[in-house]
Amino acid sequence: MKRKPGKPTPDDLVRDGLARQEAGDLAGAEPRYRQALALDADHPRALGLLAMILLERGAPGEALARITHALDGTPPAAPEAAWLQLERGHALAALDRDAEAVAAMQAAIALDR
Repeated sequence: MKRKPGKPTPDDLVRDGLARQEAGDLAGAEPRYRQALALDADHPRALGLLAMILLERGAPGEALARITHALDGTPPAAPEAAWLQLERGHALAALDRDAEAVAAMQAAIALDR
C-alpha cells in the first residue's frame, strides 16, 4: 500500500517526537506522540514515550495507564517489553507503590536477558 505524500505514519510521528524529546523539547514531542496514538491507539512506543513525558510532568497515574495499555498489547518477547516494564517500575515508584515497582523492574531485567 502506497503512502500519500505529506501524510506521516505513526512511526514517522514517533521518530520525530523522539528526536524532539532527546533534544529536550518535551512540549514539541508530546503532540507527536498524541498524533501517533490518534492514528494507532495501541502503538507501544508512542504510549511508552508519552508515559515518560507524563512522568516528567508529575502525572504518574496517567503514565501508568499508558504503560499498562502498551504492555497489554506487547508480547513478552517483543523488543520493547523490557523497556516498558522498566517504565512501569518508574511510574509505580512515583506512586509510592514500591513493592510493585521493584517487581516490575525485576521483570524488566528478566526480559532483557
